[in-house]
Amino acid sequence: MEYSGDLDRYKERAISLLNDQVGWKTSSKSKENILIEAKPSERHNCSINRQTIQVNAPLKVVMETVSLTPGSRRTEWDTDVQEVREIQRISDTAWVQLIRTNGLGAGVISPREFVDVIQTVEQTENSVIITGNQICTGRM
Repeated sequence: MEYSGDLDRYKERAISLLNDQVGWKTSSKSKENILIEAKPSERHNCSINRQTIQVNAPLKVVMETVSLTPGSRRTEWDTDVQEVREIQRISDTAWVQLIRTNGLGAGVISPREFVDVIQTVEQTENSVIITGNQICTGRM
């Protein structure tokens, strides 16, 4: 499958949301290091969330520990995530991945599988922008 057009749209949308300063409300703040903001989506009947985390650690360590990407240690500490695996490599910076989650709320929410197309858009020594979108979701 060809995803380059989709990835370009996701990148443009992510950068526009990152630069957007209108209508965001703080939904959670922990000290000065973690900020989660939300605002209503103009496209769908839902909220858009963006998260900013500042830590005193090398970017590589943060990516290996926190990111929801193949090869990260997220499954070691996030009890909601069962597996994150690359399905197909598209390019050096883009891939299709499978995420399997555990059930939540004593079975109220069943385990799920998500197939996402992901791209590392921009990476510097101190920051990274990763964009993507679900292309398939289902119950296990």
